[in-house]
Amino acid sequence: MIDLWSGFAVLRDGQQYAAPLAVAVAVGFGLGVERVTRGAGGADAAGRALGAFAIAVPLVLLPSLAWGAAGRLEPVHYPGSWARARDIVRADRTAGDVLVLPWATYRSYGWNGRRTSLDALPRYLDRRVITSDAVVIGAKTIPAEDPRSRALDEAIASGRPLTEPLRAAGVRYVAFDSETGPGNPDRARLAGAERLVDDADLVLYRIPGPARVREEAAPLAPTVIAWLVAIGVTLWSFLPQALAWPLAPPAPLDVERPPDAHCDRGRGGRPAGRPRVVRRRAARQRLAERPGHQAALQLRLSVTQPLRGHASRGRVPPTSP
Repeated sequence: MIDLWSGFAVLRDGQQYAAPLAVAVAVGFGLGVERVTRGAGGADAAGRALGAFAIAVPLVLLPSLAWGAAGRLEPVHYPGSWARARDIVRADRTAGDVLVLPWATYRSYGWNGRRTSLDALPRYLDRRVITSDAVVIGAKTIPAEDPRSRALDEAIASGRPLTEPLRAAGVRYVAFDSETGPGNPDRARLAGAERLVDDADLVLYRIPGPARVREEAAPLAPTVIAWLVAIGVTLWSFLPQALAWPLAPPAPLDVERPPDAHCDRGRGGRPAGRPRVVRRRAARQRLAERPGHQAALQLRLSVTQPLRGHASRGRVPPTSP
């Protein structure tokens, strides 16, 4: 699919569907348990047993996730060198971006047990962080979405000194959050930059006098139109419910059966006459006197599905014998 269109790359990470799936499972699971445990006068013994079984199913199927995967899930704290680098960047009044090397999207931090994760510096620092967000799938590389990243890709991949190209691009800091050892060849490409932090977990350089770069903003008109369309579709999906709220729910029906002494009985001792169904007069009167009822009824008829003929005329169809 990605060979046909690079936009399908957003579908490659299955964990991004976990949040909507959790909402659907939570709501559906609760409704399902309520449905199976609902009886004529409450939950019977079989329904209660089925409800208890449904609650125990997640623990039975995924016992290793109980209590944080038996203690294997625990928070990881950022190293002290990261906090020092953040304080330095935050206290600096000179404008400029932060470039992160190595030029890759994923990391395997030693302080995180060498688990593969996204580069964490863009979410840790307060300034704009430039990193490679290109997607590599097998032998195919999808270009980065960030225009600053695409503009610096050639200079970083060239192997030539980086200080002057980065200064001209408005980069104030260069951070190495992986491969921080002195043998990293990219460290030698920053001649003239000041090294502020040199630790096993992070190395931070500051480039003097970065240029002021004016970045072109996204086109205003298409952005506003897209937002208006999205908001309009969302509001239109709720319009039928919003127009129908003044209408009262269907009035309950009273079923009056002839007294046993005055009706014929058929086979099995059941009354042979047909029950007479009437609508409560008080409920019908309250519905007619409700403010805005007639106007809301007309709007509902024009927007939502047409009401049945007998309901719009206020009559109840005769019941079948």
